[in-house]
Amino acid sequence: MKKIDKKLNEAYGVYRFHELANAIGFSQRCVRSMMIILGDDEMFWVVTPAKGCKLIEQGYEEALW
Repeated sequence: MKKIDKKLNEAYGVYRFHELANAIGFSQRCVRSMMIILGDDEMFWVVTPAKGCKLIEQGYEEALW
């Protein structure tokens, strides 16, 4: 199981959803652009592009929809 960095695991900026549709709806309502990442906890993470790029570098995958 991969461990997320402490800096990336802050309460602000990582929003977790069980359903992809909910993650998509949330990301579309955000004022700023967001990315959806497939988390290692079987959830979809909605994060900022900066955090998303760092997660992808750590081996996580972006959810394609």
